[in-house]
Amino acid sequence: MTGVVFLAAATVLSPVEDVAFSRPGSLRVMRGAWCDGTEERISYSQSGAEVRFDRRKLKDTSQTYFALSPSLSREPDWRKRRLSLFVRFGDAPAVKPSLSLEFCDAEGEHFRYKPVSIVRDGPRARLDYRIDECGTSQKPWGAKSNGRFDGTLRLSALLGSYVARVDSGTLVYERLSVFDSKPILCDADGRALPTAVEDLEFDVDTGNRLHLVRELKTVPAMVFGNRSHGARRWRGRVLFRDHFGRGFDQTVDVSAASGAVVRVEMERMLPCRGIWYVTADLVGDDGRPGVAETRFAYVVRHGDTQVLPKPHFRMGINFHAQKYWDSPADFTKTLD
Repeated sequence: MTGVVFLAAATVLSPVEDVAFSRPGSLRVMRGAWCDGTEERISYSQSGAEVRFDRRKLKDTSQTYFALSPSLSREPDWRKRRLSLFVRFGDAPAVKPSLSLEFCDAEGEHFRYKPVSIVRDGPRARLDYRIDECGTSQKPWGAKSNGRFDGTLRLSALLGSYVARVDSGTLVYERLSVFDSKPILCDADGRALPTAVEDLEFDVDTGNRLHLVRELKTVPAMVFGNRSHGARRWRGRVLFRDHFGRGFDQTVDVSAASGAVVRVEMERMLPCRGIWYVTADLVGDDGRPGVAETRFAYVVRHGDTQVLPKPHFRMGINFHAQKYWDSPADFTKTLD
């Protein structure tokens, strides 16, 4: 059977606000999560809030999760936004990279979100989230459970799971960036002016309309399209990462005339199969930074799907194996 993967088109994000965790008291241990005195294991510096984990000191040593309650000086407008959580793992990570965010609306209904992508860069990681009523990782719950944002949203918890067989470690929460796709500059008549990065149409050309790489005889190429009425230039780096943070970076400096499309070949081959998340961290010729994102999949074809005559039907199963493994070695076994 041939596996089919449908992937989203590229999107461009503009930062709206940064929420830092460097202020003392920004994070608190939720009641019942750890034993007494664990507040002392959260320290603060300019880089953020460092949380020191030690499962041996838990009230219940079989506990598999942790929960932190944020105390923010100001709550941004979280609704229908995209967020990026920036964290730094210690030498021996005690928690899994998939960290969850939980929000509570004015009626006491809770919404929980898992990251839609994780970009690892050494010990640092960026976790991306989509905050909308349809993208929760589990069914909303609370006093008034209608699945809708009623009134103001509040960030109520930062959640995560422990890595099996690791007793202690550290995790630094650096900041939480809020993104919106709306342009932020206007001309003299009040009309919105897009940034240079927002004028960019960024993608990866795999030679397949489903964004699939079937074999590596042809290396995929990055595509930079200029949607503005004048020439544009973008400089920065493009990060290629799989679910486990494996990958590489490529420096780019691209200029394009109005309406032009410029192809930039990838300098390296893909090291492994799976879903690949591509993030272009760029600065335009207007001096304003921005982020463009896309993704594709490198898969191996196992054969053609048999065409069945009516009235037969076919059932398919979508198995997201990366959710259930702590290491790339375990995940690779499921690909065959």
